[in-house]
Amino acid sequence: MKRQTAEQEVPAPSEKEALEEEKIQLAKEIGIWGTFNPVEGYEASHQSRRIEEIDKRLTEIVNR
Repeated sequence: MKRQTAEQEVPAPSEKEALEEEKIQLAKEIGIWGTFNPVEGYEASHQSRRIEEIDKRLTEIVNR
């Protein structure tokens, strides 16, 4: 599957790339990306649990 842009067709991101992008976005939401300034209770947040799931899947992908 490809995404269209005004200038050219861009390949859809791989599963690994999509997971990495999601992980970064979630980490930014809870303040643990870039500078470490976490929101209170971030460890118990939905974002933190999802990051753990993403990490497990990325490990599976990388270790194929």
